Amino acid sequence: AWASKKLWNKLNRKYKFRDSKQTKVSDRERQFRIIENNDDIHYNVIVTSAQEISQKMFLKNKVSLNDISRECAVSLIQGAIDNGFNITEAYIDLVGRYPEPYIKYLSNIFPTIKIVVEAKADDTYPIVSAASICAKVLRDKIVAEWVFEVPVIDRDFGNGYHLKGKPWAARHIDYIFGFPTFVRFSWDPCIVLLKENAVDVRWCKYGEDEEFEVSEKEMKQHLGNITTRNRYFECNDMEIVYEDEF
Repeated sequence: AWASKKLWNKLNRKYKFRDSKQTKVSDRERQFRIIENNDDIHYNVIVTSAQEISQKMFLKNKVSLNDISRECAVSLIQGAIDNGFNITEAYIDLVGRYPEPYIKYLSNIFPTIKIVVEAKADDTYPIVSAASICAKVLRDKIVAEWVFEVPVIDRDFGNGYHLKGKPWAARHIDYIFGFPTFVRFSWDPCIVLLKENAVDVRWCKYGEDEEFEVSEKEMKQHLGNITTRNRYFECNDMEIVYEDEF
């Protein structure tokens, strides 16, 4: 979110933006409408799906969640500049343990902008609070309207954190495929759930498949006594195809 500093102080005295985590859902939505309908306050969002985060975090050259967050911050600042706004100061909530590397990283990219990175910045700086409100409201809207690729037992996942997110993931774990793409596989509780409840996966380098050839008997021992086809195959009308059919 961004606005002129002089005007922002005036707007904040009127609307009293606060950290979105300390604000009721109804109040967040009301304040989001204020931001959305006020020509003097601007915002933009980058939506990063759980699937994209998992893919990046499980790469051979891992991209951490903090790195993803920093990349988004750079894109958002650059986007405001590209749209003709003169950004002179940027206030950012801390990711990671120490602000100094983050400040140095952003200052090297935007040397003319005053960079402020602090823990709980959304509780200290109203402009960060406004950004947090935009992020939470739009996240909740995306989650509420999410269309699942496979049938699910329920949608009682709350906002995705431990209280409801972990039990929901546990109810929807699949022995072979893990979770629906709605779930971030790289989330620590999900990694534990996969280790405890899903089959192990053995990866091989390209061209080395022969080393990992297993018999049908070994495969059954590895997968256990599975008597029904996975619902993923049924939902996508997939059938067994044998090589000699071609």
